[in-house]
Amino acid sequence: MAGTSWMQSCIQNQIFAITHICSYESEVIFAFSRAVSVQLYSSFSPCGKCCQMIRRFLDHRSQCTLYIAFTSLYRASEDINRSGLQALNKHRNVRLLDIFTNKEWRLLEDRGCFVLSPIARAIMNEWDAHWRQKLIEIVTA
Repeated sequence: MAGTSWMQSCIQNQIFAITHICSYESEVIFAFSRAVSVQLYSSFSPCGKCCQMIRRFLDHRSQCTLYIAFTSLYRASEDINRSGLQALNKHRNVRLLDIFTNKEWRLLEDRGCFVLSPIARAIMNEWDAHWRQKLIEIVTA
């Protein structure tokens, strides 16, 4: 039971973080206004509103390329989020829109963010494959 409440708390914090980022669009755009290449790592895929914000940002910065990797899909059953990911995937400046691979997990591990046991890594790889298949279904629909 304690694990369930911890997970619910994590999900609520992630939803708050996504809402927070979307509500401060001008600050996010200013932070990346001079960037040529942006690598965005996130727990969840961008929501439909964030996808729209990211596309507007890229439309005004033709020199900027974007790489987005995330661990899971945010409310993938909702049409607004699915259509947002589809449109973002088609944008000419998006070079990667994908689920974490071993490369991203190793990057976080090397930075000391966490340590995974071999069993945990195997389970994580299974979930990554699950989410990747769902993402492929969304962007190819």
